[in-house]
Amino acid sequence: MRAVIIEKDEKILQQIQSILQKVDSGYELVGTAVNGQSGYELISALRPNLVIMDIELPRMNGMSMLKKLRAEAFDFKVVVLSGTENFQYAKQAIELSVDGYIMKPIRPLELKRALMQICEKMRNEYWLNASFTVENLLIGCMNGQYQPENKLNEITVRNYGFTVEDSCGMFILWLGEDFEKNKAEAVHLLKRSLQKENKFRVCILPLEVWQEIFVIVYQTAEFEMAEQYFQENIVPMLCSNLNGDVVCVWKRIDHMMDLWQYRTKIPLLRQWNLTLGRGVLISEKGIAGRELELLPLKYPAELELRARDCTLAGRKKELEKCFEELCEMLEGQFCFPETLKDCLIRFSLNIVNMYKIQWELGAEIQVLILILEIGQATSWKQIRRAIEELLNYFNFEKEDLQGNEAFSTMVRKAVEMAKKYYSEGITLEETASRLYVSEEYLSTQFKKETQSSFTETVRKFRIEKIKDLLLNSKLKLNQIAELTGYSDPKYMSRVFKEEVGMLPTEFRKKMQ
Repeated sequence: MRAVIIEKDEKILQQIQSILQKVDSGYELVGTAVNGQSGYELISALRPNLVIMDIELPRMNGMSMLKKLRAEAFDFKVVVLSGTENFQYAKQAIELSVDGYIMKPIRPLELKRALMQICEKMRNEYWLNASFTVENLLIGCMNGQYQPENKLNEITVRNYGFTVEDSCGMFILWLGEDFEKNKAEAVHLLKRSLQKENKFRVCILPLEVWQEIFVIVYQTAEFEMAEQYFQENIVPMLCSNLNGDVVCVWKRIDHMMDLWQYRTKIPLLRQWNLTLGRGVLISEKGIAGRELELLPLKYPAELELRARDCTLAGRKKELEKCFEELCEMLEGQFCFPETLKDCLIRFSLNIVNMYKIQWELGAEIQVLILILEIGQATSWKQIRRAIEELLNYFNFEKEDLQGNEAFSTMVRKAVEMAKKYYSEGITLEETASRLYVSEEYLSTQFKKETQSSFTETVRKFRIEKIKDLLLNSKLKLNQIAELTGYSDPKYMSRVFKEEVGMLPTEFRKKMQ
């Protein structure tokens, strides 16, 4: 249902838009305007099903705009918003057949009720629309718009030879992140392959809102034959012509008007792609006919130990290989998709927990979100991307000294803490305390592995930050000193000259 909002107040416009989205997913906001003239032109061009409009609009008030549109035979539902209790406005609204008249300030519940009533009214009136097509009839079924109606059945039987109470088959093509890129080619391939088939009729619906292509099979009693035809001819053809993810699902529906109920169950079927693999038409019958491994999957203890060692040592590349080995192992297992995902999530959480113990994890919410993405995945491509993003949150590969894998975990963490907290004046003593080692031991190992003392390393990070602020900001020296952990800008300048060979002001002039 296409909707337009004409409202001069931006806050109220946003409020209406939010309410509109919550009332019914079928509502689509196609345009907004802030004055009557723009609203008139917008409605004339877009021809929406619903208009929500303010009465007191600049450049043409709402009633004048509505009267002009009605005179030009534009037909749409309309909810009027009024900021004043003007009897004349109310009278004109009745004469112009408005569907709702709401006083400002808007009460969300009142507007929701009016919109829901309009939605219900439009559904009940829809069968009266003489411009039925098979496509919009089926989309209506997928949106749950129809109930058994004698009049509706009379129209659809007369025009198309079936009713929404008849059975149908539903073939779903999921293309993953390549939907937009491959949609047009997929539709072309389906039309070319199905146009000569005379044992059943089809309607191809590329629905962007769900990022899937639906093929509804109707006017046949041979649904098993249709399913076999799709498995033997359509699925191989799509897999050989389309790159990227190609996941195909089949579902038999007893009553066409119940398409909306089964559409929501498709993701549960679709995830069987992880187990069945490319080129298989996924169906409930096909799954039921296979023997499944019911026990929880276990990954090798050696693999987890190796992954833990890589985590402790900060070896990201090797950790990536551990995850890839696990994925390759699981791809060969035939079991419930949830079992595969549970195994992956357990492995990921163990590594995350190990990372949190040994390192400092700074994006825990994002990490949990990425693990949830594994739980919702349809393809191994999605799982691998989620794992890649998960590992990107692990701050293994640091600049300068931290990139050297020859450093021990303790020294690498000490360098990281020096870089992170140098502006707070972190000391060797504080760092040793956080790492649960003695100050003397840390100092000795730090110097041995980095060839610099802890104090020299902290000073290096400070100097680099000072350089950055001198070149990329207009901050004064006292501000730069404060940001880099120096209480005295003169002392900062002296240290800077010792390291760089010139004062900060000279450095700024020379380098800019």
